[in-house]
Amino acid sequence: MRLCVTLCLFFVLARGNAKVIPLEVSHARPLVPGTTRGFHPAVHVHERDFLGRWTSRFYEVHLHGGIVAVGEYYARVKIGGQTVRVQIDTGSATLAVPMAECTSCKKGDMRYDIKKSNSGVARIIGCNDEECESHKCNSFICGKCSEKRGCCATSDHNSCAFHLSFGDGSGARGVLVKDMLEWGNTKFPVVFGGIRHDSPDFERKQVDGILGMAYPRLACNPSCVKPAWESARDYLKLKDMFTMCMTDDGGTITLGDFDSRVNTTAVTWVPMDLTNPPNFYNMKLIGNMKIGERELVLPSYRRAILDSGTTLIVFSRRAFKMFLDHLMTHYCHIPGLCDKPTWFKPAHCVKIEDKDRLKLPDLEFQLEGFKIHLTPSEYMINYKSKGPEFWCVGLMQLDTMSGGVDVIFGNTVMKKYLTIYDRENERLGFAECGGNCNPKTTTTNQETVALPVKKPEENSVEGNAIQKPILPANPDSANQPKSSTKSGPQPQKHSQTAGAQSAVALCGTAKTCDECAKLGDKKCFWDTPLSACIPGEPSKLMCAIDSVVVHIGEVVGGILSAVTVIILIVIVVVWRRRKQRMAELDAAVDPAEQDEQLEPLAGQGRQAEVNEVFG
Repeated sequence: MRLCVTLCLFFVLARGNAKVIPLEVSHARPLVPGTTRGFHPAVHVHERDFLGRWTSRFYEVHLHGGIVAVGEYYARVKIGGQTVRVQIDTGSATLAVPMAECTSCKKGDMRYDIKKSNSGVARIIGCNDEECESHKCNSFICGKCSEKRGCCATSDHNSCAFHLSFGDGSGARGVLVKDMLEWGNTKFPVVFGGIRHDSPDFERKQVDGILGMAYPRLACNPSCVKPAWESARDYLKLKDMFTMCMTDDGGTITLGDFDSRVNTTAVTWVPMDLTNPPNFYNMKLIGNMKIGERELVLPSYRRAILDSGTTLIVFSRRAFKMFLDHLMTHYCHIPGLCDKPTWFKPAHCVKIEDKDRLKLPDLEFQLEGFKIHLTPSEYMINYKSKGPEFWCVGLMQLDTMSGGVDVIFGNTVMKKYLTIYDRENERLGFAECGGNCNPKTTTTNQETVALPVKKPEENSVEGNAIQKPILPANPDSANQPKSSTKSGPQPQKHSQTAGAQSAVALCGTAKTCDECAKLGDKKCFWDTPLSACIPGEPSKLMCAIDSVVVHIGEVVGGILSAVTVIILIVIVVVWRRRKQRMAELDAAVDPAEQDEQLEPLAGQGRQAEVNEVFG
């Protein structure tokens, strides 16, 4: 099934008049070996054939289509008055966006042009400026070293260099820039990386850059700058806390506090296990991983991190093998699980009945004072492709896990739990939100009562929090009555924004080109490469073109499959006939006759040698 989902989140100032800024969630990027960002672009699909035997085939996944539960959460922010889209990443601390002069950046992306900045303070950081850190020069990434050993850019020796790289080999480079960042209805100064060159797999189609929410140690590229979140915190006098809530349909992020009306269970606090200086949001793992009612003793099981930039749950290769061995020892009653090859592997999906899938065990990770509990429906990812429904393994493995980290909890976990990053008290909060990030209400004696909001503590700046609620992906749900809250009704001036988001959501409801064509009067266009219905001018030939492309793909796939089968049959037939012929030749020659024939020949050979010697 083809599906195009546009998810919208909003930044809202929780006090007074709220200003809404749309955010979207894009589908997962193709996973590159050695990284934890994205989903596998091709998977092995397991299903039974007409004889009831398990078969496996290699299948290309349309990440912009069916796998919608593994998306990347990103926001639209303004820098110098210019809108750019940045992924919200708790596993990094860098703010980086493409510059107008970038020649290798994706065509059609949103870019920052320093000449068009409306802040009046925009400038490129000079190589000898205070913000360009001393003694950071490296001949491999710097174009030149300044007098104080600062790193000068390769493209401009007078500017301070910016260089960002990831473990998968992707990265970007450019210059450091200072300007005003607009987040919600607030502005504050930031120093960020202006990208002048990036690798082909750095940008996503709908995401231009990145906004990291981790600690400053991860914001050295190579000059260490103040992360955007810390600039906002200090400039706006916010508490050093933010909250993330994610669902299949969107989510929220609250800067400076958390809204206790969002969670459906009580918040449980887990102390951070920070390094010195801190980098990631680390937590201690207690005891052993629990699989169903049994415990699995892993060789290294001490520390985990919470990372919104990671898509799945990540283990080391050795740990995942031990996990799989455990399943194949105790759960062979699940169809196909213990077959060779098994379907329970990273980048493998299975067509399986719900009653059999639910026989998989629950997973439990014990933290200090809290248990992360996942059911099979929460760690397996649903995927529909042209009708059939598959379930993909939501776990992955890396050859090595660095930094003393044994498990990475990505979006698979964060979709179940609202997560609170209380950096002031060095703790992480977990609470379930019931798949809905909007403020909850509870019914008592037929009366709707808002759940109690946490009482502000002394010195609390509650009310200065910035929250981003989601617009409904379904346009019909936007007309449903909402429970009244302190924030009151949305101002009329936001109707245009809401209307634009409703148009995107309306087009997104179409799953095929024919359905999209019926929405032509709504200005919806079928994008064949994306297999998605998007806002735009419709074309009369768009469905014909889509049909031709789909059928060509099916025909080519069928031809390749047939050719492969024929080649295998020919190889087998030739090998069997050759083996049969050799057997016939061996049987045709009697061993006794062979000896009789060889003896006179040998005698003649020796006589010839004697004659040659004695003449």
